[in-house]
Amino acid sequence: MKILPATFLVLSSLLAWGQTPKAQPTARPRIMLDPGHGGDDAGARGPKRVPILEKDAALDLALALGRCLREAGFEVSFTRSEDVFLPLWDRAKKANEAGADLFLSLHLNAARTRGARGSEVYFLS
Repeated sequence: MKILPATFLVLSSLLAWGQTPKAQPTARPRIMLDPGHGGDDAGARGPKRVPILEKDAALDLALALGRCLREAGFEVSFTRSEDVFLPLWDRAKKANEAGADLFLSLHLNAARTRGARGSEVYFLS
């Protein structure tokens, strides 16, 4: 599986933060991973030669990222761990109920233009 530069950057930052020695013992940071789409909402579709759906790729990525983050000492939970649809409000509600310190929603965009490259990051403080 190929890891995109933006994904690598986020993962590296979180892992480095988790490995940083702390002056005082603190609670493990709680991260809620939200694999985008799911169920009837397939999200973006790969090209015909690569039949992949965004909902499946986002779920695989979230599960792999969750394993890495747990190994680094984070407390990780998921909005979904199987192919089901959850409305946006339910995703946010799960994060709030879990007391998540960070909510990370994973999506993979598609473009019809072959030359399209890059990533998007949205942040809400």
